[in-house]
Amino acid sequence: MIRIEDRNFHLNGKNMHYLLVILLVLFAPLCWAETVIVDGSCNGKYGAKLVSLQGELLYDPGRKGGWQSARLHQMICEGSGIKVGVNSRASIRLASGVVIRLHAGSVLSLDAISPEKATLLNLLNGFVHFISRTPRQLKISTPIANAGPEGTEFAGSIPPAVDVK
Repeated sequence: MIRIEDRNFHLNGKNMHYLLVILLVLFAPLCWAETVIVDGSCNGKYGAKLVSLQGELLYDPGRKGGWQSARLHQMICEGSGIKVGVNSRASIRLASGVVIRLHAGSVLSLDAISPEKATLLNLLNGFVHFISRTPRQLKISTPIANAGPEGTEFAGSIPPAVDVK
C-alpha cells in the first residue's frame, strides 16, 4: 500500500476512497459532451456554436440582410445565414453534436436545428464537411439537389453562385 504523509494527513484506503469520490463529482461534468445548445440570445431556439474560426465569418440573424462579424464561441441562432470570408474557415457545432466545417466562400443558412430531429441546412455555395461521433440525420438543401445523409461523415461542395443574397 502506498502511503503519502503530510504532517497530519494520511492517505490510506478510506481517505483515498473519499478523495476519488470528490474528484469524480467535481470533474465528471467536464467529461460529458455538450450536445444541446440553447442560449438566451436565441430566444429559446436552438443554435450552433462557433467552435473554430480562422479568418472571418459573417452571420445574418433572421436573414434580413444585417450581416455581422462572428466571434469564437458565439451562438448563431436557428434561422440565421452564415458566410465564410475569403481565405477563412470555420467550424460550428449543432445542437445534435454534429460539427460542420465550412471552407472559404461557403454560404449557408441554419433553417431548422434540433437535437432529436433532422437538422435542415440550406447550402447556397461553398464546401462543407459534416462530422458526428454517432449517426445523425441531416437534411441539406442546395440549388442543385437535396441530400439526406444519415451517417457520421459527409462532405459536399456547391460551385459559387452568380448572385447570393
